Amino acid sequence: MAVERIASRDNLRVKDARAVRDGRIEGRVLVEGVRLAEDALASGIKVVTAFAVSGFGTSDREAKLLRAINDREIEVVECTANVFDSIADTRSPQGIILIAERPREAALDEIDPACGVYLYLDRISDPSNLGAVMRTAEAAGVAAIFISKGSTDPFSPKALRASMGSAFRVRTVGGVEFTAFSEKCRASNIRTVGAALGAADDIYIYDWSAPSALIIGSEAAGLSDEIIQQLDATVEIPMNGEVESLNLAVSAAVILFEAKRQRTIK
Repeated sequence: MAVERIASRDNLRVKDARAVRDGRIEGRVLVEGVRLAEDALASGIKVVTAFAVSGFGTSDREAKLLRAINDREIEVVECTANVFDSIADTRSPQGIILIAERPREAALDEIDPACGVYLYLDRISDPSNLGAVMRTAEAAGVAAIFISKGSTDPFSPKALRASMGSAFRVRTVGGVEFTAFSEKCRASNIRTVGAALGAADDIYIYDWSAPSALIIGSEAAGLSDEIIQQLDATVEIPMNGEVESLNLAVSAAVILFEAKRQRTIK
């Protein structure tokens, strides 16, 4: 395919790419870096444009990626290093950025008790933490992730990088009110189980073989009283010493893999 070459940071297409990066163009996501670009192409999401820094494609891996982009007839825009850096979200960019359509999100109507464990995240503000949880959720076999209003965007550049491509593979939906989620779970015979300090059960006693949805709150505040009152059960991670809580991603990993262990052996 023909390659457009851009040397000005004020080029309209460059400005649009920065707007996508900053979340100002609805329905578009910015995918940065070789690994994420490979994952995006493998996932089948629609890529609109590829921005490559001048000289990209010298290594075998880069050349293979460019061939895959060309095979899909994706337009390639070649940029000077100065222009490319103005689009990138990282300090040391790897020379390739894709502008893609936002992946199709899951829906409440798709909840099925036969699919296993679901995950609901409430008011998660840190994109790196959210991405790490998404990566953990994929590894633990979570059926889908639902994210509350007021949380960070799971498809922001930072969240995508932290997810290591999991965001392209795990069914995800944002902007979900907990009450609507809880009602759907109840109608589907899925128990809502919140992670909370001082809970009635610890995660090793709770029976995760039953259809369940794990509810985890924000890094700073945890779950609100309003949400806790709507839950079917609460669990906590038993810990030694004087440690009161764990990092969000670590907590999610401990609980989800215990759920996976129980569902595997039963």
